[in-house]
Amino acid sequence: MNVDQWQNYPGARHGNSSGLSFADGHSEVWRWVEPTTAGLKGSGGFAGTFKGNRDLKRVAQAYIDPPKP
Repeated sequence: MNVDQWQNYPGARHGNSSGLSFADGHSEVWRWVEPTTAGLKGSGGFAGTFKGNRDLKRVAQAYIDPPKP
């Protein structure tokens, strides 16, 4: 997984935020902090590469099998 790429555009219909759900049953609402992330909604398909995107970093941290350095 490349942490600088959105493979599919993120949801942003809930006030430019999305819910992250975890295996232990907890969840959190993450409000997109990058203007480029919120701007992707409705773009469809592969969304592109975004170096240093804090939203991508947060999603990668929550991923079940995070990338190894």
